[in-house]
Amino acid sequence: EKYGIQFPSIVLNDLMVNGFVKPRGSEQYKIAQETMELGLEIAKYMKIDDVMIPQFWGNEITDDETFEQTVEELGRFCKKAAEAGIHVESETTLTAERQIELFERIGAPNLTCFFDTQNYYYFSNYDQLEVLKKLYPHMGRQLHVKDCNGHDYDGGVLAGAMLGDGECNFRSVMDYLGSRGYEGWLIMENNYWETTIRAHYPNQFDAVRFDLEKLKKMVSLW
Repeated sequence: EKYGIQFPSIVLNDLMVNGFVKPRGSEQYKIAQETMELGLEIAKYMKIDDVMIPQFWGNEITDDETFEQTVEELGRFCKKAAEAGIHVESETTLTAERQIELFERIGAPNLTCFFDTQNYYYFSNYDQLEVLKKLYPHMGRQLHVKDCNGHDYDGGVLAGAMLGDGECNFRSVMDYLGSRGYEGWLIMENNYWETTIRAHYPNQFDAVRFDLEKLKKMVSLW
């Protein structure tokens, strides 16, 4: 309050190492349970009304078994969060259809999609705009903006391109968000330390400022 800083959400990134999709009884699964319990307590203490659940790497949904385990684990977490008046946002590498199925199976009114302007292309080679069109009715109040060249499987650099300079159809995604009247958070998530960015902007803060101004201009046209 003193400095006017707002926290749009708390993100449980440790789940990407110690995921709740791991075998029940494993050390990683136990840590995941602790992470979710602690994350919810911190959110309540800090009066943050959004918790984001990332499902990448160690917490990725890769088959029917991890899908079903996510239905159970994420569903249980959503119920606990709802009791505290907290919203839950899910970020995955699933197809739009499969993610919608996940939401329908869980059936929690406080669960929505955390969209990312790069991840569907980078991890799965999906068309970002087409995914957005399908997921928009299921989206929450915030999303990540970043860009890249290449994919996870062919040597691409995660979040390693300035906004609009990569292969993720970023400008079309932004135009679509504007056409739908999106008014939520736009959270910048490029990795400004990557050499693919620093080759053009040796000072990382200059790169951040340039991307921020570009983003403001795009939003001003909505």
